[in-house]
Amino acid sequence: MNTISSLLGNMKVRLEKILPFDSKKTYPLCVGGCYVAPPEDCRGFKAFMELMSNHTPWQMQYKLLEIIEESEEEEEEEIDTELLQETIEEFRYWITRHEFDRKKINKQLQRYFNSQDDQLTVEEVYYDED
Repeated sequence: MNTISSLLGNMKVRLEKILPFDSKKTYPLCVGGCYVAPPEDCRGFKAFMELMSNHTPWQMQYKLLEIIEESEEEEEEEIDTELLQETIEEFRYWITRHEFDRKKINKQLQRYFNSQDDQLTVEEVYYDED
């Protein structure tokens, strides 16, 4: 088993068997995994772990309640929806990071390697709803 060192720690890659080329399959091909890739701007393993510890479900809930309470203290008639939307968008990755979708990843790999464009944008990779 080979270990690949990356910015976010180590990954283990195990080669189980070399199969003959199948012209009916599209390569590269993802056969499995867990969790989505870390945010592109997470600044390495330690920073990612710190971000993760700051985005636990109860801390995100606390932040949302804090926004609601601040609007109540300021006696505003409505909650600051713009701030609420920004906060929810910030939490989006952390709420859905456990949703590994192999089919979606294979679709993205196919688009990326068959694309005439230079690269897909981050939004296309992570938030494409196709």
